[in-house]
Amino acid sequence: KIIENIGSLKLYGSYPDGNEGGVIDGYNATSTLIHNLGIFQDNANSSIYIDGVTIQNCNYNGGHGGAISNTNGLLEIRNSVITDCTSSQCGAAVYSSATNALIVDNTTIQRCSSTGNGGAICKLAKSNFTISNSLIEDCSSKAAGGGIFFGSVNATLQVSNTTIRNCQGKGYGGGINSVGLGTVIFKDNSTIDNCVALNQWGGGIYIGSSGKLTMENGLINECIANTGGGIFVNTGAEFTMNGGTISYCYAVKDKDKTYVKDGDPAGTGFVGGGASSELEYLMDADNVTLD
Repeated sequence: KIIENIGSLKLYGSYPDGNEGGVIDGYNATSTLIHNLGIFQDNANSSIYIDGVTIQNCNYNGGHGGAISNTNGLLEIRNSVITDCTSSQCGAAVYSSATNALIVDNTTIQRCSSTGNGGAICKLAKSNFTISNSLIEDCSSKAAGGGIFFGSVNATLQVSNTTIRNCQGKGYGGGINSVGLGTVIFKDNSTIDNCVALNQWGGGIYIGSSGKLTMENGLINECIANTGGGIFVNTGAEFTMNGGTISYCYAVKDKDKTYVKDGDPAGTGFVGGGASSELEYLMDADNVTLD
């Protein structure tokens, strides 16, 4: 671990004289004996505030969170960059299983990859996650959630003015995967573009059983999955679309690789390039576009 925090840690990316600073570089260490994790926190009374910092080339072999691993305490990331980090488990850039909220704002995460869930970010536990004004790009997961994996129970993931682009997961959810009883709110012109769920469901967004998705506006574009190229809503989940566009998304059905486009968004049990759902779910749509 480069930094382990058990108290209050504040990292800033510039010096008082205005010169730039604040770079954490893991130098791509690969030894199984050296877990070159950037920042680690495991204390209920601790907190980490990161502002204007670059974290790069960090990896965690055998653990969660290549750049930042937060299992307890408050974590807030603003105006920062996380690149080229890996994790052999969940959350290559950021992993948080703390009961405190996770806040990410005006931050770029690029070229991160995980063996477990969440190519960029993995958020678990009963707490909210807000990401705003940010970019997640070129991230991948060998499991679920190429960009974000949200596994919090009775909590909310709010995606605001954020772009998730060129991400892929081998499991469900090329852009975002939400499982459990969580709620996802997609708003303020957020975009999921060119994301892929390899051989699975929900190229843009996957919502698990009993979850909820509200799309207030924004764009899901050119995403691909076996079923539900744009969005897949599982049994018992709810999907409300108050605005926005799902465009040029494709579902690749079974072994014949047939592309199925423009499924009926008001139907049930269909295979659709735009949105797909299992049999028992609620879907409301208004002021929307499906191309």
